[in-house]
Amino acid sequence: MRGERGFTLIELAVVLVIAGLMAAIALPLIGSRVQGATLDSAVGELRATLREARATAIAQDRSVAFRGDPAGGYWLDGEHRVVPKGLRIATAAPIAFFAAGWSSGGRVIVQSGDGQRRVLSVDAVTGRASLVR
Repeated sequence: MRGERGFTLIELAVVLVIAGLMAAIALPLIGSRVQGATLDSAVGELRATLREARATAIAQDRSVAFRGDPAGGYWLDGEHRVVPKGLRIATAAPIAFFAAGWSSGGRVIVQSGDGQRRVLSVDAVTGRASLVR
C-alpha cells in the first residue's frame, strides 16, 4: 500500500550495519581508555604507598623496604600487597626508606597487560616518588 509510512527492510539493515561498524570502531578505543585509567589509578595508589613507606620509616625510626613482585603485586615492609589484575610492578632492586627521610632511590615500573607502562622515580635525597612517564 502506497500511502503507509515506515521503513523498508533494506533501510533497517543498512542502519544496523552502520551501527555495527561504529561499535566495532569505538569499543577498542573505549577498552584502551579503561585500561589506561586502571593503570593511572594504580600508579596513584603506588605513589601513596611509597609516601606511606617514607612516613612509616620516619615515624617509627627504622628502615622500611619496598620491592616489586613481577609475579604480581609488591612487597612493603615484609607484607605482600596485590594490585589490579593484569598489572605488574617491577623494581631493579629493593628501595629502602630510612628514618632520616631519605631513601636508597630507584625506579618503579608499573606495566599493564597490553604493554602500557608508567615509571615512578624515587629520589634518594628526599625519598619522594614522582611520575617520570
